[in-house]
Amino acid sequence: MSAALRKLAASIERAGVPLSIGLEPSPAYVHPVFGEGIKGLEQFLLCIIEATYDIAAALKPNVAFFESLGSRGWAMLERVRAHAPDEMFMVIDA
Repeated sequence: MSAALRKLAASIERAGVPLSIGLEPSPAYVHPVFGEGIKGLEQFLLCIIEATYDIAAALKPNVAFFESLGSRGWAMLERVRAHAPDEMFMVIDA
């Protein structure tokens, strides 16, 4: 079994289900309480990661949403990835 499959299996066992959480930074999805612009979008995504850690096996950033924000979006994707717990599997939707 590959290292990626072992990590996925361990993540599913940790969460108890094979659930993935889509990460889509869109102003249409974000409540104003998180703020505006890139900072607001990023806070929203970090909150989702923290809120779903116990129930999700994987995170699935949708690259098109990050890409639509230009270089600031790509930088945000890097920061979001760095914030995600190492034991959570990550699938890039590209």
